[in-house]
Amino acid sequence: MNALLFSPQLLGTNILIASAIICLALWYYSRPYPGPGLWTLGVLLATLGHYLALDPGHSASLPYTVFSHGLLTSGEAVLVIGVFRFLGRPAPWWLVPATVLSAMPWLLWHWLVEPLATGEVVALYALISAFVRGLACRALLWLPGDRRLRSVRIFAALMFGLLALSALGSGVLGWFDSLFEVQNRQGLESAVDTFSFNVVYPLWILCLFGLTLLSLRRFLLAAQSSAVRFERLMNITSAAVVIVRDGRIVDANPMLKRLFSCQNDYYHERPLEHLFETDEDLQQQLGRFDGVPLDRVAVRSDGSQFAAELTVAALDDGTHVAEIRDVSERKSLEQELRQTAALDALTGVLNRRAFIEQAQFELAQGRREGRPLCLAMLDIDHFKRINDSHGHLVGDQALKAFSAVCESQVRRTDLFARYGGEEFVLLLPQTNSEQALALLERLREFWSQQRLPVPGGELASTVSIGMVQVDSEATLEHWVSLADQALYQAKNEGRNRTRVQASA
Repeated sequence: MNALLFSPQLLGTNILIASAIICLALWYYSRPYPGPGLWTLGVLLATLGHYLALDPGHSASLPYTVFSHGLLTSGEAVLVIGVFRFLGRPAPWWLVPATVLSAMPWLLWHWLVEPLATGEVVALYALISAFVRGLACRALLWLPGDRRLRSVRIFAALMFGLLALSALGSGVLGWFDSLFEVQNRQGLESAVDTFSFNVVYPLWILCLFGLTLLSLRRFLLAAQSSAVRFERLMNITSAAVVIVRDGRIVDANPMLKRLFSCQNDYYHERPLEHLFETDEDLQQQLGRFDGVPLDRVAVRSDGSQFAAELTVAALDDGTHVAEIRDVSERKSLEQELRQTAALDALTGVLNRRAFIEQAQFELAQGRREGRPLCLAMLDIDHFKRINDSHGHLVGDQALKAFSAVCESQVRRTDLFARYGGEEFVLLLPQTNSEQALALLERLREFWSQQRLPVPGGELASTVSIGMVQVDSEATLEHWVSLADQALYQAKNEGRNRTRVQASA
């Protein structure tokens, strides 16, 4: 029992098992890089083959010996294929069937011609193992690859080369034993065991160490390359990227300094919400970490503000990354587009759609607060005659001049818009009928005094106005219709006058 416990064979099995565990760890942490997964499979096959070869009850059986040593050598072939895959070269998959079938001719000889000793088959497999290990040595030395792995590849190649020499020596000793029938067989076996214990197993450990160094070196190079790319990306991106741990800023790229006009250390260990106007919606976003960009108001170190887009996402290590972009230009453009969409292209005042939206809001607010409102429709008199007599260009000038006069006479809280053609609409919040009538009469008289230069002289024009006071829950369309009725009444009575429609 003690002989078994302290035998080189059992030590070799334990070393192979430990190697399989290490390769399994390399495979797990190196995904998706190819190579370590095949190393794991190869070492497992070699471990199983080595374990089966230790069975004293079957070691004298030639088929059993072929099976166990074939399994061991196939495992080494799979490991070497993993080396090729790790180097990014085409894998010699033919190695596995070659190692499995290499003993078939000897078995046929054993069964059909003359029985063979198991030692001869073991010697044959030792020579095959030497060839397989030598192939790995050659691949590591001469196949092209990343030059930064050169020193580690030389070390691993040297170990594979020494392993190949050790297998070659074991094979030669085996053939010497079978051919010359060495008398002191027990002494020879003891020498082989000593050689395995003192040379082969340490070389195998060093070989595995070389593969481990190869993997670690590649991981470090990949991590270094990723870090360099990440740093370059962080330096050229137009967004401030902030790393947050436990709700506090721990790191940021240089863009944070430029966006917030401060040194990065100013915000170190401060809460992320310190960069923005705090509200309930901000707290909800910082609690979700869903990567959805939302618009915020960012606050610089000097108290000035700018429009920002904030995106917060969670990382695998429990920290969070926030991306902050200055969207002031975008917001200004959006505001300009909204204003452009709300304005009449010719006169620059509100268009009909924008007026309806804002007027409905004013009506609702006036009803809630019980404030008086008045609505007026204005129509330039004989506008068709102006177009027919002087042309559409003069007509357009008249529309623009009338809009300018009205805007100069109304208050900032009033809503003035071009409703269509030569027809305009005016909503007067917080204004009763007497106040509205006085304002409209002043506007009508002011316009009648204006003179527009036209070819051959000046153009005078007047305006008719219809007004109604809003005093019930009716819709905006209802009040527009009543004001329009008052407008047509003013036109029918001779134009250039203001008429008030009773709100029935």
